[in-house]
Amino acid sequence: IIDSSNVELKSHWQFVNRLFHRWLQNSRRAEALKRFLAEKGISLNPGPVISGLSVDLIAVSQAVAKVGGYEYVNTFDLWSDIADAAKIPITAENREGKLEKVYRHYLLA
Repeated sequence: IIDSSNVELKSHWQFVNRLFHRWLQNSRRAEALKRFLAEKGISLNPGPVISGLSVDLIAVSQAVAKVGGYEYVNTFDLWSDIADAAKIPITAENREGKLEKVYRHYLLA
């Protein structure tokens, strides 16, 4: 049992405008991805799944772009790093191969 007389709650500044800006960027990326997939005739229902976990396509796309692009990731076999960035657990069976397949299907033009 917690004694409420000893509990002290500290308030912090919340920058709502920054939160909105962050949300707005992610929303724009998601909408752009949906349009891109619609143009390719690919539906996100159901979305990509690896070992029962849904794959965050935006995180994968950003991780690949940050490293240097699809060709660079393939040349140096960096799919393990991309899987880590996308928070796909190491215990997922063949996560690198499956992630590359997801990337090629959903994100490669």
